[in-house]
Amino acid sequence: MFSVEISAVVHAMQIERGTTALYVSSNGDTFVRTRLPNCYRETDTAFDGLSKWVSIDSNAVFQVVYHDIVASQLFRILVRNNSIIVQ
Repeated sequence: MFSVEISAVVHAMQIERGTTALYVSSNGDTFVRTRLPNCYRETDTAFDGLSKWVSIDSNAVFQVVYHDIVASQLFRILVRNNSIIVQ
């Protein structure tokens, strides 16, 4: 099931991110450093376990992101100008 597969990817990435943050904040602790390659392998394995991959045209992604940025900026302007009331 794809939701289980993607959950495994997210979990592996969170562990990798946390271990990397620990390594950086520990000023290069050798014990933490020895754990990093295993984290990378776990993340790669989780990605390899995906049964499908969503393919989106990069231009379409840019348009969606741009639209969201413009919408959020407009919302901030409206709130700043007291044009809307949040209840």
